[in-house]
Amino acid sequence: MRDPSALASALKRRVAANVKALRLAAKLDLRHLIKIEHAQANVTIASLVRLANAFRVDVPALLERPPRR
Repeated sequence: MRDPSALASALKRRVAANVKALRLAAKLDLRHLIKIEHAQANVTIASLVRLANAFRVDVPALLERPPRR
């Protein structure tokens, strides 16, 4: 069995690579994506479509209330 910390590290790198690939596929700049996440950006319809396509969801899913934490 692999070292749990090595496995966790490998999974973090895999997730990071996949998130980056989705962001690049959506043609969004990292700073712009961060601003969107922090509600500091005016998001265009085109950006919503690119995000929805990258995350494989419909645009309305991006406009729903987020689940409570």
